Amino acid sequence: MSGTPARGMDDDRLRAALRAIGMAAFVRHLDLFKGPQGHAEAAAELQGRSGWTAHSCRSRVSKARAILASGREGDALAMIAASERVEADTSRAARAILRREG
Repeated sequence: MSGTPARGMDDDRLRAALRAIGMAAFVRHLDLFKGPQGHAEAAAELQGRSGWTAHSCRSRVSKARAILASGREGDALAMIAASERVEADTSRAARAILRREG
């Protein structure tokens, strides 16, 4: 992890955003967060996938896209891969994405 702010997203803000999104949710829905659809469409799709409330989905999409826009996707995935608080399959998936996109 770089530890340095990248367009306003330092490590503390990154950790806070990941906590708000959910580390497993960030990994599981990364394709959606990175997708071309608009914010409202992405939130609606996330709600259909997850069953979460519309407000929760809008918030998750917003926070995930802020991570992506700040260039901290790799750092986020590294944090998730190293976390002892996530299931092993989530950690493995984060590592696989890092290898594939790294």
